[in-house]
Amino acid sequence: MEDDPLDKVGPFAGYALTQGGTGMEKLDLTNMFLDAMSNYWAGWTLTERSRNEDARWFIMPSIILTALSLEIFFKLLIIDSKNTYGRIHELNELWPLIDADKQNRIRAYATPLLIQTAQKNDADFAKYGITGMEHPSDFDECLELSSYAFEKLRYMYEWPKQKHREGWHAGPIVWAAAKVVLDLHPEWKNWRGAPRFQPMTSPDTPPTSPTP
Repeated sequence: MEDDPLDKVGPFAGYALTQGGTGMEKLDLTNMFLDAMSNYWAGWTLTERSRNEDARWFIMPSIILTALSLEIFFKLLIIDSKNTYGRIHELNELWPLIDADKQNRIRAYATPLLIQTAQKNDADFAKYGITGMEHPSDFDECLELSSYAFEKLRYMYEWPKQKHREGWHAGPIVWAAAKVVLDLHPEWKNWRGAPRFQPMTSPDTPPTSPTP
């Protein structure tokens, strides 16, 4: 039988998915990783631009790209868990499809950063006299509130009413998911953006853009 060319792209490429009718027949995990990382870096770049220019033009697209990167990281980990995800895009529905060991690793990486980020954001709001807007720091709450960010923020004009605090609180979870992916796939750590991949929201380790 002739070799499948997808199997030569990377060590885990070409993992077969046989869920009929979903359009998911073969997925190349190496390209999924690169797709997720490229969306992360694009979102980070827009976030950095928003610090120096009119934030209105950059914040929303930066969140949309970052939310998309988390969706792809979750889907990659679902495949690594030997599971399938069908047509699901919502983060809170993808999360249970990741096996418990990977979930625990993501929680361990993300939880300290979620707490730091919430404290920093609360302090920033207080500095400008904004009260009654405490930021969530619990992992499950942050994931739930961020689950529809990619869809709702992309078409925000169609969703005039959001649940209280619904939006995007999952920045540290993106970094944590990517960290777990790199732990499981050390062969990807030499990708030009991966060695300098840092948590976007950590005050102690600011990210650096990958070299061109």
